[in-house]
Amino acid sequence: MLTTIREKASGIVAWAIIILISIPFALWGINSYFSGSDHINVAVVNGTNIDQQEYQRVLSSRRRDLLQQFRGQLDQKFFEAKNFKKSVLDTLIVRQLLSQDVADKNYRISDQQLAALLQQNKRFQINGKFSQSMYQGAVNQAGLTDIGYEQSLRRDAEVQQIRMGYTLSAFVPDQTLDAVLSLALEKRLGDYISLSPAAYSARTNVNDKEIQSYYEQNKQSFQRPARLRVEYLELSIDKLAAREAPSEADLRDYYEANIAQYTSKGKRSASHILAAVKGKKDKAAWQKALKKAQDIESRLHSGADFAALAKKESDDKGSAKLGGDLGEMTPGVMVKPFEDVVKTMTLNQISAPVKTQFGYHIIKLTALVPDQIKLFSAVKDEIAKVISKQRAESQFLDKAETFRNLVYEQSDSLQPAADALELKVRQTDWFSRSGSTVKNALTANPGFLEAAFSADVQRDGLNSAALEIGTDHLVALRKLDFEAAALLPLDKVKDQVVKRLTEEKARQLATTAGKEALKKLQAGISNWKTLQGTLKLSAVTLPIQRHLAKPAQKGLVDKLFSMPAPTDKSASYASLPAPDGGLYLLHLTKVTAGNASQADAKMRDQYRRQLQQRTASGDFDAYLKALRGRAKIKIFEEQL
Repeated sequence: MLTTIREKASGIVAWAIIILISIPFALWGINSYFSGSDHINVAVVNGTNIDQQEYQRVLSSRRRDLLQQFRGQLDQKFFEAKNFKKSVLDTLIVRQLLSQDVADKNYRISDQQLAALLQQNKRFQINGKFSQSMYQGAVNQAGLTDIGYEQSLRRDAEVQQIRMGYTLSAFVPDQTLDAVLSLALEKRLGDYISLSPAAYSARTNVNDKEIQSYYEQNKQSFQRPARLRVEYLELSIDKLAAREAPSEADLRDYYEANIAQYTSKGKRSASHILAAVKGKKDKAAWQKALKKAQDIESRLHSGADFAALAKKESDDKGSAKLGGDLGEMTPGVMVKPFEDVVKTMTLNQISAPVKTQFGYHIIKLTALVPDQIKLFSAVKDEIAKVISKQRAESQFLDKAETFRNLVYEQSDSLQPAADALELKVRQTDWFSRSGSTVKNALTANPGFLEAAFSADVQRDGLNSAALEIGTDHLVALRKLDFEAAALLPLDKVKDQVVKRLTEEKARQLATTAGKEALKKLQAGISNWKTLQGTLKLSAVTLPIQRHLAKPAQKGLVDKLFSMPAPTDKSASYASLPAPDGGLYLLHLTKVTAGNASQADAKMRDQYRRQLQQRTASGDFDAYLKALRGRAKIKIFEEQL
């Protein structure tokens, strides 16, 4: 397996590594990059410490990533829970185990491979080009040195070699593949009818006694919830960036310093005539090849047609048939001496003999598209955004510390923090604990709501602590007004009560009717066609194969494929609860076994890859389990 990895490391594996490590690569241990000798450990893995500084850094990183992924819609209690903290520690333990095993097995990522990973990582690119400023910003955000950051990337890449080894070596026997394909190709004919509560609403009747009783038993449902208005202060990189106004000189300086980002490399096409050398150590053979190349060069300068001469004289029979045409020059495809000459040539120029390990080449540049540089005016606005964000990022950490300190120390007002940081205190409208329905509003954020209704804010009238409600986004708030919860009178909510009772009764009627109908079908008292006439419903045909089901049909199709096959003596029926509270009745009429031989090459390849991925995942999990089983791990839970 290790040999396989090393042989393929420059191809598919290299790209897989880039994809797999683009997000979590900065989570490795960085003990050596912190000063000080007094470390509090959270765990020890085979004698290697995982200290609290490293743990806290990864904890913060995971928290920031999740807040960004869920757009801040996560409750603060989620991050304070033991399970979350243990999951972060478990990640560090696994990574330490993998790192130790990588070292034992002598996996290595060379400096050249590391440089390629950095260049190809989209996180560090602008317009598809590596950006030193984007890279440096990521290093700073991670809180690491350049060396520490690159080391973390190197270690992640080394670990991914192991994972890819399991992927590349996963084996799926044809018998297993055929069995899975047979199931996938199984066909089932069936249909269903839907007994919807809406069809039974007209049959319900709600009286005053039921209304009063429901209201009394469900008073909690008819309370106007407690509500608040708050004022708040926001600090974020986006808001800081919006305040920046880079000068024209700043924009031009950045443009000139990063001109490569705004340059599309030109294209060159070439043809050649090769005078090959068979005996590489035969001086006479080299002299003979050089003389042939010089003769060809002379004939070309005398007016001979390059394509015709290539077809007749070139020892590269593949390109000779095409008149020596090699097409567009892709970097790294041709040997270096050949490429170096092509880079210096002008259109239609014919070179002197160029020596490579294959012999001597006469080269003609047949097409040339120069490098294209985007005009400053075309990228000016984009550069302004980049510079503004970089400046905001460099300010944010210091301003965030000031923000946190002032809203805590001056807990009776947000104004001192606002004045110190040149921020504006804003106000919300009324909102309850259930929050706002406005998308992305602060009052829809769980952390914001929790803080607003906390004792410190709602009861004591203090500032909240600084809340991290998104990536690099802090908010603090304080109460303006509060109204306690109050029971709404029956006459205000009577329509709601009637609606709820009607819907509840309609669901009961639909479900009862469906269950009774199913009993009759299974007992042979009724049949499918008669039932449709009785209920005045038409059956809907279901897809004949699982993969043809639409998302809304998935539950129905899964149920259809789990039903017993019908026989000559008995049909097959089943029921399934419907999302609207009603009931589906299903009718299976025919089952046709799948035949793996019917799968085309594309389908077989698709299913084989899926099975290989599952096998590889299982094997990798078993490998991790074995590592843990052999390891000596000590956890200090009191330090989490």
